[in-house]
Amino acid sequence: MHPKVLMLINVLPLVNTLLLLLTIESSQCFTFNKGCVRQQQRHRHWPRNTSKSSTASEFDCDSTESNFILSRRQLFFLAAFTVSTSPALAATSNKGPVKISQTQIVPNNPEIRIPRIGYSLYKTDPDQVQRGINIALQAGVRHFDVASLYNTNDIVGDALFQYCNNGLPKLDPKGFVLSSSSTGSSRTSTTGITSSIGFRNRRRNELFISHKIANEEQSTDIHTVKEHIHNQMVNNLKLSYLDMVMIHSPLTDAERRINTYKALVELKKDRAIRAIGVCHYSTSALDEIINVGLPPPDVIQLQLSPFNQHRDILSWAEKHNSIVSCSAWSRLSSVDGPQDGWAIVSKIAQSKQMTKAQVLIQWSLQNNFCCVPRSGVASKLERNAIYENSYKGMTDESKWKSYYLNEEEMNILNGLDEGLKVGKLGVVDGWKTNDIVDSKWDPTDIVFASTNQQHISSV
Repeated sequence: MHPKVLMLINVLPLVNTLLLLLTIESSQCFTFNKGCVRQQQRHRHWPRNTSKSSTASEFDCDSTESNFILSRRQLFFLAAFTVSTSPALAATSNKGPVKISQTQIVPNNPEIRIPRIGYSLYKTDPDQVQRGINIALQAGVRHFDVASLYNTNDIVGDALFQYCNNGLPKLDPKGFVLSSSSTGSSRTSTTGITSSIGFRNRRRNELFISHKIANEEQSTDIHTVKEHIHNQMVNNLKLSYLDMVMIHSPLTDAERRINTYKALVELKKDRAIRAIGVCHYSTSALDEIINVGLPPPDVIQLQLSPFNQHRDILSWAEKHNSIVSCSAWSRLSSVDGPQDGWAIVSKIAQSKQMTKAQVLIQWSLQNNFCCVPRSGVASKLERNAIYENSYKGMTDESKWKSYYLNEEEMNILNGLDEGLKVGKLGVVDGWKTNDIVDSKWDPTDIVFASTNQQHISSV
């Protein structure tokens, strides 16, 4: 998205607050359409409405129209506090490092905010999944990147079900659950079943679960696609809705891609899913969506790094207001990776006392991308990395300013683009090994010219 547009989005909350101050200045009070005037009467610092015109309904706590009144002075201080704590104020500052917000608004779906940093289950061994999720939850992660091809959705579902019902579990240093008690269950046990449901719903609403459907689940029949998604959502992930469903790969054919996408559009309309995404789509595969009159994806996920920046797809995303997300980085440090460029990343990391993964995360944040780093839990180093790579770890008050990449560092990283192909790295994420033709192969390079001349993967 164009920087000026992003700036406009960031300052909107500040503008709204200033308008609120003007409203306060021109009126005697401000009325909220919630609450109860009896509640205000319990607190002497809330002015009591003594107007003779007050009706019985104004003081009826059971009335859906009941109000409470804040004075102009009190609302002024409330608005001033909002201004002082607004991330928009920091985002528009041109002095020094900028603390990036935890979530990102979906431009094509403004009521949805995606956590900028998630946790991917890509290549995670099944016996490590539950510990990984629990450690991530403890680190404040609420965005989880899952997929049918990862073959762990049932374990993911169990872990998220326990969290939604019982809150954060108590863990030992290796990430194992110490007991069935939790901070959430102790709070809900004293407030009855209604509050327990409230806590569960609140925890679920804080989560952002992004699920990717496999090539085998794509179909020319829209109903079949919906059945596959419903099975993963209800039976494996144990959820009543999904925050986002993504098509994991374009490597089928035009008819299956389009009808699968149509199924997602219908599910979104039915509120079974909240957002739509695609992974590893070339610009021609993306144009295919627009050419048949379907809305652009909310999110485009790519094997995106300083070494392959997919500038053509970024331009497409900017034009169509799609968010760009980096899929889990893999094999960049291998012998097949960009060794010279990786050494530069390592040098920047050392100078800033960061890990190389943190440099990639910071690079993605400052480019306004989302990202879903991954880490196992077998070693202490891996377990620590889950926290270090989380938003909480990246914005630690004692570190975030030093983590911020200055203009020179960003230019260095942005200058490392060599069009690195997944074929060279040997990454398999949404396709099969036999789909990789050679070291120059990449799914985003495949041109889908027409409906009668398509690449068809062995599915």
